[in-house]
Amino acid sequence: MSFDISPYLSGGRHVVTAAAAFGAGIGVHSLYGVSSDQITEGFDHIFKGLNELSIGVGVLAPVAMGAWATVKGLMSSKVKDVRDAHPEVVAAAVAKAAPAVILDAAATVPGVTKIVASPAMADATASPKVVS
Repeated sequence: MSFDISPYLSGGRHVVTAAAAFGAGIGVHSLYGVSSDQITEGFDHIFKGLNELSIGVGVLAPVAMGAWATVKGLMSSKVKDVRDAHPEVVAAAVAKAAPAVILDAAATVPGVTKIVASPAMADATASPKVVS
């Protein structure tokens, strides 16, 4: 059985870091004449600022997440996510679909008023927007 010193070295690094921070605080305190009250006042200012920030973030974060969820819930966003994730799967599915199905799907796109196709394709589709 071998002795593993790494946990002790890890703990020692933390002790050295804490001692260095303590030493730096004592040095600033003694060399520059910073009083303990000024240090306490500085930390109070920092923590009050963090408290105000957390209150602001706590109010705004749910609003931002709700807006993001709304945008991500749109069909256009879902289609984009699928296209971005696996474009080869989308291309393979379109290649396997019947042309009449693709024309019907294209006719349902908002803003499409008319699709001109061959007479056989116009008869094969269910949408009145597909004409010959």
